[in-house]
Amino acid sequence: MNDDFPTLPALMLGGPPHAGKSVLLYHLTHALHTRNIPHYALRACPDGEGNWANEADQALVQEIRHKGQFTNEFIALVARDLQQRILPLLVDIGGHPTEKDTPLFHACTHGIILYHELPDLERWRALMASNGLVIIAELHSDLRGVDKLESTGGVLRGTLSGLERGQMIQSFVLDALLERIIALFAPYAEAARRQHLGALHSEPNWHVLALNELRTALGLDGHEWHWTELARATRHVQTMLSPGTGLALYGRGPAWLYAALAAAIAPEHSLRQFDANGLSWISPLAIQIGRVVTIPGLNAVAISSTNVTVLHFTGGTRLNYHVLGTAEVPVIPAPHGLILDGPMPLWLVTSLVQAYIGQVPWIAVAEPRLGRQAIVVWSATESPAIGSICPVPAVISTGNNM
Repeated sequence: MNDDFPTLPALMLGGPPHAGKSVLLYHLTHALHTRNIPHYALRACPDGEGNWANEADQALVQEIRHKGQFTNEFIALVARDLQQRILPLLVDIGGHPTEKDTPLFHACTHGIILYHELPDLERWRALMASNGLVIIAELHSDLRGVDKLESTGGVLRGTLSGLERGQMIQSFVLDALLERIIALFAPYAEAARRQHLGALHSEPNWHVLALNELRTALGLDGHEWHWTELARATRHVQTMLSPGTGLALYGRGPAWLYAALAAAIAPEHSLRQFDANGLSWISPLAIQIGRVVTIPGLNAVAISSTNVTVLHFTGGTRLNYHVLGTAEVPVIPAPHGLILDGPMPLWLVTSLVQAYIGQVPWIAVAEPRLGRQAIVVWSATESPAIGSICPVPAVISTGNNM
C-alpha cells in the first residue's frame, strides 16, 4: 500500500451471487466519476466484466463474457493490486469467497453487504467482522421491491430495488449510500490525485495531460467521451507537444481514446500513462511483431475476412506488466486493417496500437457498447477515418489459435 496513504480505503462489495453487486458497483463508480471523486473500481472476479457489461446489449454481454477461474495466481495478483493501491477502491470480490480469498479480505478496510435472505446477511457480517472490515451499509436487494431506509445512523440499512444489469436506477437509498462513500473517499482522493500529477509535473520533458482538462480545452460538456470527438482530440494533442517532449496521460477514459492518443503521438513522442490499478506511471511495452502471440495470461484467436483481421483476446483481466517485456504478436496479412477485441488493461491496448502503427493501414478497437462494432483509432488512409465505425467479424471456433 502507498506509504503516504497508509489507510487509503478499499471498500468491498460483499454478498451472495446474483444479489446485484456488479450492477451496484457500476452505479457507484459512475456516480463518483460524475462528482469528480478519484477512485478505482477493482473487479476482483476473473470474468472480464467492466462498465461495458451494464451499458451494452445484454444478449451480447452474455455471449462475450468470459467466466474465468479463481486460481491461486489470479488471487495473488488481485491481492497485490489491493496492497499497492494508489487510489481509494471499490472492490467486487464475487459471491463465493473461500478460505484462499482471505488475503483479499485482509487488504480491504470497509464493506457493503448486499443480500437477499437473512442467512446471507449473517454470513457476510461474520466474514467481514472476522477480517476487520468496517461495515458501512447493509442493504436488502429486492429486484421488484420498494426502496426504503431503516437506519441512517451508524450502519446504513434499508432496501434497494432495481439492480438489474442494463438498467439505470435512481433511488434515495443509492444517494444515501453514495454520500457515505464520498465522505469516506474524498479526503484521500484529492491528496492522492495531487501526488500523482506532481510526480511528473517536476519533470520538464513530460507534458502532463489530465483527460478532463482535455475535454475543457476542446469545449466539451459532460464527463463521457464520444468517438466522434477522436479526430479533434488527436489533433489538439499533436499541436500541444514540442519536440523532445513526451505525453503523460492521466484520468479515466475508454480504451479507444487512449489508443487514439497513443497512436497520434507515435513515434515522434514518448508516452506515459497513469495506471490506477497500482502501477502508477508506466510506458507502453516494446512489443515485437513476430509469428505468434506470446503474452502470458492471454489467449488469442485471429479472425480474418476480406480486408480485416481481428485479434480477439480472452483471459486478460489480470496481467503482470512487469513480466511482459518479451511480448510478441503476429504479422497481419497485407492489406488487412486490424481490430483489437477483448478485455485487456489500457497499457496493453496502447502497447499493441503503437506496435502495429506502420504495419497495417488502419487500427480499430472493439467497443461492446456498440454491439459488434469497433472504433477506428488510427488510419494511414482516407477511409476508414479516425473516429469512424467498422463491423467486427464474429469470433468463431475455427479461427486460428495463436
